[in-house]
Amino acid sequence: MDNGSQGTSGIARGGAYVAMLLCLFLAWPASAGRNLEGEAAPDFALKSLAGANERLSEHQGSVVVLTIWNVRCGDCREQLLQLNALQTQYGAQGLQVISVNIDKHLHRVEETTRDMQLDFPVLLDMKKRVAKLYDPDKLPFTVMIDPAGTVRHVHQGYAGKDSLIYTAELESLLADFGPLTDQG
Repeated sequence: MDNGSQGTSGIARGGAYVAMLLCLFLAWPASAGRNLEGEAAPDFALKSLAGANERLSEHQGSVVVLTIWNVRCGDCREQLLQLNALQTQYGAQGLQVISVNIDKHLHRVEETTRDMQLDFPVLLDMKKRVAKLYDPDKLPFTVMIDPAGTVRHVHQGYAGKDSLIYTAELESLLADFGPLTDQG
């Protein structure tokens, strides 16, 4: 009888352990990366493909969409084309898209962006310093920043339907902060 009760007790302990692990897993945030919403966007400076140094804070006063990506990410390339369309559509209203590429091979970045004919800065983060600041779990990693420099929305990954979400969030940010083109 003692052997049977020890077996049942062991099963009960094992079941409690599994239940505790399940609770911890369910309570864990879906994104283990840094939660930036509501915080000041971490500032950085990087060299662009065009050769100029750019600092994120230089764009304060605009609604900024910052995306971190790499060449091998198909979803990243799809998203960049969508962001290019948004830059064209909303640039005159105060939108500035900035992309940060984390590839180590400059020629691949140059070839990819030339083929896509992007109308926004492509910054180079070969040492992944900006990626470490923003701590993405998945690429593309996209942050929408209001004119005051506060992160309003964070997106990890990209699917075609996300373009509707991006557009709605951008239109809301642009409406909340009025016409931004008069701010020099």
